[in-house]
Amino acid sequence: MGSASLKSLLGQEGLVFPTLRVYNAKYQLVFRFEGDHKDLIGALAYSLGNPQPIAGSRLTRWIPARRMRILEQQSPAPAWIFVETWAAWDPACMREKKALFRFFASHALGPVELVLVKMGTLHFHGHQPPRDLGVRGSRVLS
Repeated sequence: MGSASLKSLLGQEGLVFPTLRVYNAKYQLVFRFEGDHKDLIGALAYSLGNPQPIAGSRLTRWIPARRMRILEQQSPAPAWIFVETWAAWDPACMREKKALFRFFASHALGPVELVLVKMGTLHFHGHQPPRDLGVRGSRVLS
């Protein structure tokens, strides 16, 4: 995803750091959590226990077409796709990322695709103007 795509999300949907989106195997959004909130893990566990599609960004907003083709051909196919937007300069993002990895380690979720969308330094909460907006990579966890 290029910087123009991410900048467009700032206007259309808004980006709060951190934000976690979880998609099911049919690429439907089933969970969205914004900001630093102490109840993230409890809400995530509850939601994945009874996932229901909700309104929000399509998965294709976060994963480029060539990566989607790879994702669709994976064997086994991911049961869940986690998309985490975060910024290295934000302490809340770092705490949430660590909590997610602990969650993955302690819950049997089946194949998981984790897409980390790392934001550069944004003009956000007094920070500098944008210098780097882009996906730093995706990682497959299983």
